[in-house]
Amino acid sequence: MGSLFKTSTPAPTPPAPPASVRDEVNGVEQVPVTNADGSISYVTRAIPLTAAQQAEKDQLDAIVKESLAEIQKLSASDYAPDEATQKVLDQWKVAQKGLLTEQVSQRSQSEEEMLARRGLSDSTTAQAMRRQLALDAQKSEQAIGLQSEELANQVKAEKLALQQSLFNLASSQTDSATARTAQAATRAQSNAVALNTQRQASILDYYGAQGSGLFGNSLATALGSTLGQSAANGVTGGVSKMLGSLFLRG
Repeated sequence: MGSLFKTSTPAPTPPAPPASVRDEVNGVEQVPVTNADGSISYVTRAIPLTAAQQAEKDQLDAIVKESLAEIQKLSASDYAPDEATQKVLDQWKVAQKGLLTEQVSQRSQSEEEMLARRGLSDSTTAQAMRRQLALDAQKSEQAIGLQSEELANQVKAEKLALQQSLFNLASSQTDSATARTAQAATRAQSNAVALNTQRQASILDYYGAQGSGLFGNSLATALGSTLGQSAANGVTGGVSKMLGSLFLRG
């Protein structure tokens, strides 16, 4: 005979309702979505931003976009210096050509005086010496053009480094205020880079000329360029080898 009392079985605990899972570090959340068959799937999406956060993100995105455009421009195969940089380069070339003219005049006067003292002003040696002076002057003027290109490349490399640093900072999407400050600083530095490069090159040239008398050699060395040979053949490189010890003793 069965028991008059039935043992009751407790009802199963209902499953916890699906909930979103947030990853604040990476800025994403997993949101539960009910499928057609009643099952639950989780969809990963970016955590919605507040109005203030969206405004900050928009500012950072604008800085990234502007910096990327500058990087692309500076990296282009047909890149040409901007107006401010070109002005500085032109001023440097004018100064160097003025120095070249002075050095040509000094060397010509010195060599003509030596020729006159020995009665060789109308000699074949004098004619060869003058031709060599003209050739050296031409080579040195060509070197000025090459050195100007080296300066332009140095300016471009420094501006590119500034923009890459700004791009990396803004891309981190962490602090729009810092990025805006860096952007302003980058613009100011970018405008000053060409002038600083020109000033440094002129200082190096001045002290190089004082110490060695070789036009252009100090700048070629400072920039690590391949202009050493041209500089070695420069206008102030001394009396032509064809005169030998005769003129060196004069």
